[in-house]
Amino acid sequence: MSKLQPSLEAPKCSSLVSFLLLLSSLCTWQSVHATSMITIDPWHGPSFDANIADLIENCSPPLEKLSEKCKSAVDEYFEDLPLETSRTTWIALPNRLTYGRVFKSPELDRNRVLQALGERQCRLEDGETVRWDLSEFCHADAFANLSVFLWSCSKYGSPTNPTDYLVDMSQYADREFTEPEHYNRILHKKVVRVLEKHWFSNQCSRHELSEIRFDEEQDQEHYRVLFSIAKRLREVWDEPSNVPETYVLKSLAARFGDNSTALLYSGPSSLAKDNSWTKHMNEMWPWKDAIQRIRGDFLTLDEFFSGTPRTGARLKTGIFMAVSLQKSGLEFDWNWLVTTVCKRRNSEEPNCQSAIEELNPNFEWDQKAELEALAMFESVSQKLDLYD
Repeated sequence: MSKLQPSLEAPKCSSLVSFLLLLSSLCTWQSVHATSMITIDPWHGPSFDANIADLIENCSPPLEKLSEKCKSAVDEYFEDLPLETSRTTWIALPNRLTYGRVFKSPELDRNRVLQALGERQCRLEDGETVRWDLSEFCHADAFANLSVFLWSCSKYGSPTNPTDYLVDMSQYADREFTEPEHYNRILHKKVVRVLEKHWFSNQCSRHELSEIRFDEEQDQEHYRVLFSIAKRLREVWDEPSNVPETYVLKSLAARFGDNSTALLYSGPSSLAKDNSWTKHMNEMWPWKDAIQRIRGDFLTLDEFFSGTPRTGARLKTGIFMAVSLQKSGLEFDWNWLVTTVCKRRNSEEPNCQSAIEELNPNFEWDQKAELEALAMFESVSQKLDLYD
């Protein structure tokens, strides 16, 4: 394990026993109730962390019918919206998966998927379940686009009730003047959700969903092929969802190397273990599993029980991520990474200067990439006034 590879530190024995008992009970519950649990979506809509000022400025309630100015702002916003959250958009992925990419030409994407499925190697019949070398040949991007299109239009594309376009703030009326900032955050979130319904409904209405999805009766051969692949990859084939193929299309997109899909894909949705995918990701993108830690969403057991994340722990992970991303050939936003690491969560945390000075002696003279990354953290944190 690398010196910078995040590791779990053992807490006190009694705390660890309690934690493991809780984890065991959760796993038992999941095993017993797995078949009755609510269906897991193959995709999750992104959070609206990006700047929505233009939407709010141009689209004020009522929103039953949008003005041309509002429609233009909505189109611009959603077409460029990545399917990821801000957790990963600071990494510059090539040909990022956006809604604009998904809705550009679903019919063409379907034809490209059909073409790929006609090739035996694109069905992963050779025993290998990850083939990034076939990305272009097997049209990885088309598998991703088609999967998101089918999911989006099945979930959001049906005719919407007029009441779905209403922005009801009546239950928050008492906060409009007592807590205006909180009130406006709720209002803006509701406005964006209504605009999202407008946009999806408009985009999906331009295409005939029944002609693009894989129907068991009308499209028997390709339906059978996808079902067979899903079974072999141990992917969920969820009939009640009306679009069971979305799971296996997403899986194939990731396994053929569509970058955004690979980032969002964590393995078969059937709770089955997929060692080939995990092994590939650990070798290809060792930084992927460190994303939660760098944001402070995931702590070591020691940090979990003490309740105090450490600047030094984030810096160690930040160095690991920076070096790993550079080795992967991916550019990223240094300002975002340094801010996430060096912005103190509470007054008890050490500042970035202390963390840098403490970590510096841990590197050997031949760890050039790590030392250069540490120097960047020092330089950028000073520029951003986060150093001391």
